[in-house]
Amino acid sequence: MKKLFLLSVMCLMALSVQAQRCAVLDFNVGENLTVEDVDGISYMFSSNFNPAGYKMLERPYINRVIQDKGYERTDMTLRQRLAVGRELTATIIVVGDVNIFMDEYNIDVRVVSVETGATVASETASFERTAYRDKIKTIANSLANKVGGVQSQSEQKQESSEKTVKTEKAEKLKT
Repeated sequence: MKKLFLLSVMCLMALSVQAQRCAVLDFNVGENLTVEDVDGISYMFSSNFNPAGYKMLERPYINRVIQDKGYERTDMTLRQRLAVGRELTATIIVVGDVNIFMDEYNIDVRVVSVETGATVASETASFERTAYRDKIKTIANSLANKVGGVQSQSEQKQESSEKTVKTEKAEKLKT
């Protein structure tokens, strides 16, 4: 019985150590922009976004799933983006919109829970076309820091059940 209990606890611990998965999807193309402009911003963001505890999914894998579903990769609804996230078995997805207003890039980036569809972190910025590299890195790092501690509801439940198991084990040892 003790062996079965220990095996169960070890399995739960192994599951909790497994990295969550994150997909940075291509940002939506706004007015007066080309797909190439926005692709550059999306790629730069994804190469700088590395939240702790998350496995970043590779762009070719993401694009293949988008293509298989028949979506346009730079013009999807949130519902379509969440469907892609579920297909990728991602915990979170990163989505964004890029526009130009008064000769400045305006970018809105959101980290969305695939499980709930809720925005868990966001950043908005405006910057000159020539100064986008530093701003994109700043936004990516800021969001990565915000997301590093985010847990899904199922992980919170699992963590809660692990605490219960540990408490029960401690009480059994006392008696």
